[in-house]
Amino acid sequence: MLAERTQKRNSPSEDAHSFLAGRLFDDAAIDGSSHAAKSGRRWRYYISRAVLKGRSQDRGSVTRVPAAKIEKQVSQRSEAY
Repeated sequence: MLAERTQKRNSPSEDAHSFLAGRLFDDAAIDGSSHAAKSGRRWRYYISRAVLKGRSQDRGSVTRVPAAKIEKQVSQRSEAY
């Protein structure tokens, strides 16, 4: 019965929208992706590994990066090549 009711969940690596997760770095690693929702709109961003793990003292100078903005810049740069 448990197997029948188990729902498949996506792992962070399966999130096609966050294709830069684990690939962004500053003076500390920007590792994961996350989101917030307000008024039915979803706001995605990349977040520091230290912040994700609750180690705020180890965070770098950049803790969150808006996903849409950085993904657009990366896409435009890659198209130029």
